[in-house]
Amino acid sequence: CRVVVNYYPIPAMQKDAEDLVASWSGGAGGLAIGADLTKLEQVGDMFAKIEQELGHLDIVVNNAGVLKDRTLAKMTPEEWQQVLDVNLQAAFFVAKYALPLLQMGSSLIGISSISGVYGNFGQSNYAASKAGLIGFYKSLAKELGPKGIRVNCIAPGLVESPMSEQIPQEARDLMIKKTPLRRLGRPEDIAQAVCFLASRQASYITGHVLHVDGGLSF
Repeated sequence: CRVVVNYYPIPAMQKDAEDLVASWSGGAGGLAIGADLTKLEQVGDMFAKIEQELGHLDIVVNNAGVLKDRTLAKMTPEEWQQVLDVNLQAAFFVAKYALPLLQMGSSLIGISSISGVYGNFGQSNYAASKAGLIGFYKSLAKELGPKGIRVNCIAPGLVESPMSEQIPQEARDLMIKKTPLRRLGRPEDIAQAVCFLASRQASYITGHVLHVDGGLSF
């Protein structure tokens, strides 16, 4: 398959993206494209390159995300806006430009969070953005379903990642204690859920929010 990987346009991320494309494409060729997804013009340029090289898209995974945790009393307007820009507005930009390249059988998958379903202390900006993503994708599922395009979200719990390492260890330990499977999620747990939702096995699933959280949310 031919894979496109977007990266934030700095040299350190470019090398990682190019390595991923080489690994995943298996000689079929692919693209690593630098673009700041909060910038409409850069997103448009990225999808113009994709259309020129690939013509259409079968699967789109929106995985951009950022944390700026603060209680409301301490949160600045800039911290609120940055999280909304990356986690929600960028998803709109991506979906808007991806839409002309989608076709019957295509799948659009967003990475939300259980914080977007239940809220979380000190994460009003993050939870609002992830809840907004769920509402956005559920609406798209209704709009695009008649065209044979499926739209779903994944709501991970706490996953081992550089972003989650920003969370204090005490809070991480408490989250593990509350999780029936007694561990944090791993990136491959989320990747496997994405693969399922993108597959033919999920061909009758749309508008769904799949919780991948070790049982934390039930």
